[in-house]
This record gives sequence, structure tokens and C-alpha cells, in this order.
Amino acid sequence: MNKQISKLTDVLALLVFGAFALSVLLALLISAGAYRDLSADAQAQFDRRTALRYITTRVHQAQSVTVEPFGDGPALVMREELDSGTYLIRIYHHEGTLRELYCEASASLRPEDGEPILEAEALDFSLEGRILTVVLGTDRLVLYIPEGAEVCT
Repeated sequence: MNKQISKLTDVLALLVFGAFALSVLLALLISAGAYRDLSADAQAQFDRRTALRYITTRVHQAQSVTVEPFGDGPALVMREELDSGTYLIRIYHHEGTLRELYCEASASLRPEDGEPILEAEALDFSLEGRILTVVLGTDRLVLYIPEGAEVCT
């Protein structure tokens, strides 16, 4: 009789240990999924903030700012006068990426010629007076063009 109780106790202890191990494994799997989702969200937010900060910096450095159609959508175009000539910096969205194209003003290049900066959702620019509005996905940025820069509307 004692042997049967001992075996039953052993089996019961093994079942309790198995249930505990299974619950720990399940908790780890759920936590890993939640961490992966939070990490992806944090990376997406970082990319959006980086893109908006990049655009802000470029606008504040510009000598001349305008918004023109380029490819399938608008491009932020900044003109730069150097001793060697006039250059354009275009910032625009093409094939899921924020891109920059730096070229001579007379060059005729296509949207795919630009340098990819980072992956981005849809990007839109609008310019009213000295107020530039940038919409990147669900984020909206409103910038005042500095007085030293020429605004071409």
C-alpha cells in the first residue's frame, strides 16, 4: 500500500512539475511575441522621427525652398548656389522609401536615381507662404521657413 501511495505521489509531483514547466514556456512565448511587437513599433517611430528631423535640418540649411511635382508625388526642392554652379536637393517619396537627389539644376534625373534615405510611408509636402507642411504617414510636421531663405511658390 505504501508503494502505491509513493508511486502516486511521484506521478502527481511529476504532473505538477510538467504543468509548471508548460506554463513557464507559454509565458515566455507570449512575452517574446509582445517584445517583438513593441520593438517593431519603437523602430517605426524612430524611423518617422528621424525622417522628420532630417527634413527639418535640410529646410533650415536651405537657401531656397519650394515644392514641385516629381515622379508620382510632390518633392521638396531646395536650391543651392555655389561657386561651381546651381544645385538642387530634392527630397521625395519613391517605392516605399524617403529619397534625396542632389544634382545640378540643369540635370534631368528620374525618381529612381535618388539615394534612399530610409523606408517611409507616404510622404506629402505643401507650401503656403513661409509655412511648409510635411505629412509622413500619420505624422504631421509644420515648419516655418527661415527669413534668410527664398520661398518659391
